[in-house]
This record gives sequence, C-alpha cells and structure tokens, in this order.
Amino acid sequence: MNLACTHEHYNPSDAEFPLASAKLTAHSPNIFFALRSHIRQDKNPGVLANAVLAFSIFLYWTRLNGDLMEMLLSAGMSDLDQHTEGRCLQKLGGILYKQGRYEEAHLKLWGARFIFRWRWRSTPGCAVPEKSRQHLADAESV
Repeated sequence: MNLACTHEHYNPSDAEFPLASAKLTAHSPNIFFALRSHIRQDKNPGVLANAVLAFSIFLYWTRLNGDLMEMLLSAGMSDLDQHTEGRCLQKLGGILYKQGRYEEAHLKLWGARFIFRWRWRSTPGCAVPEKSRQHLADAESV
C-alpha cells in the first residue's frame, strides 16, 4: 500500500512516471489483492481509503479500473470522513466517465458534488480550504 501512496501524484507528463509505472505495474496484482482483502476485513477505513484512492489514481493513467473504489464505497465503511468519501466518488465518477459509463459517472459525480457543497455550505462562517475548493470546482464543472 505504501508503494501506491508514494507514487500517486505522478501522471504521464512527469519524468518520474515511467519508473513509478513500472514499479506499480509489477506489483499491481499484489496491491490489488491486499487492498481487496483489507476492504473485506473493514480494517482502518481512513488509511485504506487513501491507499485505494492512490492506487486508483495510478490505474486511471494505465488501465481504467474502479473496482476497488466501488468495493470501498459499497462496503459501507461508516468511518470514512465526508471529504474522503467525496474524493472517492469523484475519482470513481471520472473513471466511469472515461469508460463510457456516463449515467453511472453522472450519479457518482453528483454524489461527490453534494458532499462537497453540503459539507462546507452547512457550516456558517466556515472557510473552504483550497484543497476542498478545488474538489468542489471539479465536481461542479461536470
């Protein structure tokens, strides 16, 4: 899981991407198996969600696969904070969109949009952090 988290921020335009991609591709079956096992065991949802997000971001660039994200969200992990759940829905929506599954993507992206809007607009006087502001802007642009 650390391997996925270490390389999540690289995209194909980065010089480091080929090396990171080679490492992650070589270990993808093991990473997938470990994450799937942890989802089934409902162990440490916050850490697990971040690892699933990181690995799914890598998969977005190499082979579109939202299976782990769908498993995580459908497992009913009630300990996920709203920001993490919104990010999962947003990333899964992007994957589904790229797969041509537009109606499913639309539902996931609207779910993310609702979470981001509700979370920050339901708290009077609460300033939206830059990170969340960008997630909200991304969700609203769909």
